[in-house]
Amino acid sequence: MSALTGILLSVAYDGRRFAGFARQPEQRTIAGELLGALQSIDPSIRDLRGASRTDAGVHARDQRVAFDPTLAIPPRGWALGLARHLPEDIAVRRAARVPAGFIPRFASLRKRYRYRVTFDLLRDPFLEGRTWRIPHDLDDAVLELLREEALPFIGTHDFAAFRSAADERETTTRTLFSVTPERDPSDPRSLWIT
Repeated sequence: MSALTGILLSVAYDGRRFAGFARQPEQRTIAGELLGALQSIDPSIRDLRGASRTDAGVHARDQRVAFDPTLAIPPRGWALGLARHLPEDIAVRRAARVPAGFIPRFASLRKRYRYRVTFDLLRDPFLEGRTWRIPHDLDDAVLELLREEALPFIGTHDFAAFRSAADERETTTRTLFSVTPERDPSDPRSLWIT
């Protein structure tokens, strides 16, 4: 593999036992585990470039992460090789070649976030840590109200009030193209907010 070739991974993870994506001292993070696994294959890898950061407890199905290896391993080899070195709550789903120095954050045109809300008086151990449970019934009137309440969020807004004091981003203005509450067809108690 030439020095001008990087690798882009599609990473899925269950974030319940992590302090978020970004590396932090003395904390278990997605980037920390992933970098350790990469370095067990190619010790020359020093950094990862992610499409975005996730907070503690947040899951991902397709987090994009790039790095620049020195070993000539094909993308499929990275995906299969990393499977041996990653814990069971992190998986590389795909890998592809990209230019060296590729930064997924700047290549991303849009991101999609999906939240599950379950309306149930009783806990479900199969959903704990994966859904926000509201002890109420989900009826059509509630769903219609959620759809109406979501409309003002669509558009361009400044989210400065939601960032932490340590956030160093220059701009906090973002555009939401849609906010869609929909019933989960496989579970009538639940809905997805996308």
